[in-house]
Amino acid sequence: MAKKKILVVDDEAALVDMIKMRLEASDYEVVTASDGQEGFEKIEAEKPDLVILDILMPKMSGYDLLRKLRQEKGAIQYTPVLVVSARGRMKSLFEEIGISDFLAKPFDGLELMDRVERILSKQEQKKAAKRKALLIARDREIRELLEAFLGAQIFSVFTAENGSQGIERAVKEQPDIVLCQSILEDMNATEVFRVMRGMSAMARIPFIIFSSQEAAFVVEKASPGQELIEYSRPEDLIKKLGQYLNEYGEANA
Repeated sequence: MAKKKILVVDDEAALVDMIKMRLEASDYEVVTASDGQEGFEKIEAEKPDLVILDILMPKMSGYDLLRKLRQEKGAIQYTPVLVVSARGRMKSLFEEIGISDFLAKPFDGLELMDRVERILSKQEQKKAAKRKALLIARDREIRELLEAFLGAQIFSVFTAENGSQGIERAVKEQPDIVLCQSILEDMNATEVFRVMRGMSAMARIPFIIFSSQEAAFVVEKASPGQELIEYSRPEDLIKKLGQYLNEYGEANA
């Protein structure tokens, strides 16, 4: 099995050396960067399994690096990040952007290793528990955004651009969960929901309808198992969907 790769981004050379020594002693591959800009470039080039990130650094702060990372497209956007900082009051600010954990400085090596192993273990559990998600979306940008997000979670993702195509894929793939944009080219999400609920294999799986708040569409609550997520910005959709999937993952663990 290949070693897990961890990127340490911090401008305190002594601290970086200590973290690197601890991680390598536990058989991790370690890459380092001394400022935020270099850190971002290393994330793109190295595709680490985890980033350990400081906040105050030259060229680009940890906060700006994380914001930039979460705006990227593809799987890199969801790279797990452990923030380490003496500025504990910034924890909630980072959680809003999306981090795996926050560790306040000063910390000891055992505490650091516990956090690292916990994050990586959780990632492995997600990979081992892969389920099928069917994503039906008319909007290509939203479809690509959600496909990357779902792929970074606990799902193998299958996509469709309209309701008819989505129903065909559901019959073929037998997904564990369906996500459907409210308005499609050939039918709306409630109509897709009703067709799928008529299939015995699809009678009980979660069906999530997502709709921008500007869309003039009212979702009919046809039966239990149908959820509605309304959003004003794509990042709001990701946040709300993430909250739902966390609950879904715990319920299906």
